[in-house]
Amino acid sequence: MRFSRSLAVFSALLTSAALAAPSYRLSPGLPSEDPFYKPPFGWCARKNGAILRTRQVTPSKENVKAAYQPQSPAKIISLQLPEDSASIDCAPSSALIRDSTSAFASQMPAEDLGLDQSLKNGYYVNIPDHEGSRALVFIGPAEGHAVLDSLKAVTRFPTAIPGVNRRTPIVLGGYSGGAHATSWASSFHPTYAASLNILGQVIGGTPVNTSRTSYFLNRYNAYPDVKRWLDKMAYPNGTALLQEIQQSSNCLMQVVIRYAYRDTYTYFKEGVFEGAAVRQRLAENYLGSDGSTLKVKTIMYHSDTDDVIPVVDAKNYAKDQCAKGASVKFILDTDRSHTEEHFARADDFAMWMDSFHKGTADASCVQ
Repeated sequence: MRFSRSLAVFSALLTSAALAAPSYRLSPGLPSEDPFYKPPFGWCARKNGAILRTRQVTPSKENVKAAYQPQSPAKIISLQLPEDSASIDCAPSSALIRDSTSAFASQMPAEDLGLDQSLKNGYYVNIPDHEGSRALVFIGPAEGHAVLDSLKAVTRFPTAIPGVNRRTPIVLGGYSGGAHATSWASSFHPTYAASLNILGQVIGGTPVNTSRTSYFLNRYNAYPDVKRWLDKMAYPNGTALLQEIQQSSNCLMQVVIRYAYRDTYTYFKEGVFEGAAVRQRLAENYLGSDGSTLKVKTIMYHSDTDDVIPVVDAKNYAKDQCAKGASVKFILDTDRSHTEEHFARADDFAMWMDSFHKGTADASCVQ
C-alpha cells in the first residue's frame, strides 16, 4: 500500500556554505503553523520526489563552515532520525533549525549521532521527515517510500550539491525508529527507486515487528479501517488513551516508553487484535513479510538485552535474509539497554557508514 498523498520533506544538510548562510526567513515555525510545510496547489500531480519548495535557514549547528568541507565528487549519507511521534511538529527538519521550538530540538544532541562525523568526513547529509505530512509513525511502507522520495529530490538538486545525479553514491543509516524507516527504504529500493546508487545501510535496534501494542496504537493515524475498529472495541478509558496519544506533542520514544507497560486489555474489549483489519495491517508492516530478498548490503547491530525492541525479530530477519542470499552482517552486543546500545555504538555507526563509501565495509553473513 502506498501513502502517496503524504508529503515528505527533506532537510538537506548539504554544504558548508549552505549551513553557514544567514537565514532568508528568520523564524520558521512549527510544521503545523509554518506555511512552508503546506504543499502548493496541484502537488498531487507532481512526480514522487519532485522538489516543491526550497529555502535556506540557519541551522542549529555552530561554526559549520570551518568544520565541514564536502568532497568532490559528492557522496551522500541519508540519516533517518528516530522521529517516532504522531505529531507533525516533531519533524526533524524543524528541529534542526536554530532557535526551533520543536520538542525534538532539545533531544537532537542525543539523537543525531553520526551527523557530525559524516559531515567531517566530507559527506552531504540528507535527513528526511520520513513520517510525512500526516505523521505516519511506524508505518513501514509510508516511511520507506518517503526516504526514497527524499533521495530522489536530493539527487535532482545540483543547486545545493554541485554535480549531483542519480549515480551519486548513497549510504543509509538509522537507529531505532530511524532504523525502521531505513530498513523499509532499503527493502523497496529495487522496485521503487532502483536508479538510486545505494551502496549499503547501517541499522541498529531495528523494529522488525511492530505489532506490540505501544507501536500498534500509532496506526490510528494511518488506517481508517483500523481507526473504526479500535473506536468500536475501546472502552471509555481506551478512547481517552487513543485521543491522548494522537494529540500528544511528545517526540521520539516518549510515547512508547510511557505506554509500554500498560495492560492493553484494560482499555479494549476482548479480541481487539483479532479483527481482520488489524491482522491485515500488522502483516503489511512486518519487515520482510513479503518474502523479498534484501539487495542493499547491510550492517545490523542490536543488544541481546534491549528493553524496548526485543532482539529476536531482528536476529530472525538477518538470518532469513542471509538464507536467501542477502549480505547482512548481524552484530550482537551484550548487557546493554536500548539507549545504552545507541550511545555505545555511536562511533561505530559513523565508521560503518563511512566504510561503505570507502568500499571497505564487511557485510558478510556472520552472526
